[in-house]
Amino acid sequence: MSGTSINTSTPIGFERTSFLSRVVCIGMIIVQSMWAFRWQQALVLFTMSIGSFGLAAIMFLGEGALRNLWMDLDTLMGSRMDVYPAPGMGDKLLQKRPMVHFTAQDLEYVRAHARDAAYIAPMFNHRSRISQGDISAVAQVDGIAEPLMKEPAYTPFLGGGFTQGGRTGDRVECLLTKSLAARLRIFQEPLPRVAIGAYPCQVVGIIPDPPDADEPLRERMAIPYRWARMLWGGRGDIGTIIVSWKSPQQMEAVVDSVRKALDQARAPGAYHFSSSRFAVRKKKEIVSNIMLAGSAQSLFSILIASIGVLNVMLANVTRRSREFAIRVAVGAEPSDLGIIVLMESVALSLVGGLVGLLMAVAGAPLIIQALATRIPEASNIIPVITPGGVVAPLAVCVICGALAGAVPAMRARKLDVLVALRAE
Repeated sequence: MSGTSINTSTPIGFERTSFLSRVVCIGMIIVQSMWAFRWQQALVLFTMSIGSFGLAAIMFLGEGALRNLWMDLDTLMGSRMDVYPAPGMGDKLLQKRPMVHFTAQDLEYVRAHARDAAYIAPMFNHRSRISQGDISAVAQVDGIAEPLMKEPAYTPFLGGGFTQGGRTGDRVECLLTKSLAARLRIFQEPLPRVAIGAYPCQVVGIIPDPPDADEPLRERMAIPYRWARMLWGGRGDIGTIIVSWKSPQQMEAVVDSVRKALDQARAPGAYHFSSSRFAVRKKKEIVSNIMLAGSAQSLFSILIASIGVLNVMLANVTRRSREFAIRVAVGAEPSDLGIIVLMESVALSLVGGLVGLLMAVAGAPLIIQALATRIPEASNIIPVITPGGVVAPLAVCVICGALAGAVPAMRARKLDVLVALRAE
């Protein structure tokens, strides 16, 4: 045979050969062939590794971005969302009841039908003048129920927080955000009394400003829900509803159950959720779309590599027709030739997939550094190597390699021995 020579003395195909020996022989032939035609296969190997690298890197970085997004979710929303009353589409709610506000019956219905939530509690919001001596400011006052008092957002960094009497509403106590406390010139203990309108209230703690809040919304006060409702609540009005979930992964399920409960208790769409949730969902959709687009490009690269595998294996079958004919003449089965060609194709694709995977593991942090020069927020993303991110590129490469090797394998099985031996 002209060109690269391959050892044809491997005893494949004899009836006395054991299964293990056949496997070893086929493996040796595959390794010999891949080494003999290594330069012809180099471009295909490179293209396959680029596709595997892209797919694995997208999955590693995408998983890291999604996990960073869940951390953003905790920061933005504290694992909860606000639900506000609305008249619904076509003011359908007003056809059933005279007022739009949430009622105690609405709250209990939601609690009964959204049992997976960490808690569902009312909250009352009102803007009022807060004064301390001759200094005053108009600020948002949040009337918070006891579950909310345990949230990190309402944990003071100065002062002791609500007492037992404050939690039950027996005493009028309040928490001030850092911005409101600075506005009222309250910087240290002992904390003074302030006035909410004409009502005196004991300051029991200073809490951090709400994260990512606009400047006017940083000046806030928190008081027990019972007192807020007594001061400003109308007949039957319980304010807004706060829904919390136990983990970020439960958010969608809890929100869906709350939506269904409110649709039944009130009217379809007779409510709206806090915008933070939709901002987070939008970010999640953007990350998912980027992952989808990147995966599509990587799969296209693997497809191009598979076409290269097909062409290389067809050329190899043609170049090695005399070798295959000799193997059949000395006892090899035609099916053995098909297995050899098919396994060579799969091995070539698998090697390309492994090279690309190793490149992705090593290169993902470098990609983050490059992105951070253009997008500073990208520096918060940590690539996450998951089993799916490892298995998926290898599986895609192996499947594409098997499909690409099917046609050359069939051609090798149907080789005409006499014609091949006469050809050279």
